[in-house]
Amino acid sequence: MSRRKSTFLQAVDDLGFNPVLGFLSVSTTRICDYSIDDTTASMVIESDTRQSVTLTDAGGMMTGGNIRRESRLLTDGKNQVEFRVTKYKNFAGLTIDTGDRLFGLPLEERQSLLSGPITVSDVQASALGGASAVALAMTFLIVRRVRGTDEEPEVVA
Repeated sequence: MSRRKSTFLQAVDDLGFNPVLGFLSVSTTRICDYSIDDTTASMVIESDTRQSVTLTDAGGMMTGGNIRRESRLLTDGKNQVEFRVTKYKNFAGLTIDTGDRLFGLPLEERQSLLSGPITVSDVQASALGGASAVALAMTFLIVRRVRGTDEEPEVVA
């Protein structure tokens, strides 16, 4: 699962306004975390009250035709919500309608040099590789020193 933990989503100032997302916590709704895995968006939406929200597939607009829309009931606290989205030219997004606000959320997959989760065996293998490279370089330098081939020619001015 491509996971993107958004620290800026949690950066809500004292007034309850998130300057990046523009969601007012006065409306009792906050997006704590979201991720996208192929065509499924997963979100943690925190609500201060029991309320209904409508999710709409923003990527479906780009392909035309019927656009997927679902209503979800949020309870007080954190709610795990999953919603199928359409990807179009590496874009996926959705809208969240709380009744008094319509909010758009572009979804991005995390780009990583290494794919998948890094395990203990991955760390051990990279440590072994690094130690082997250092040992090989040290062996080379020691052999040069023992043979006497490490001396540099003297510069005569």
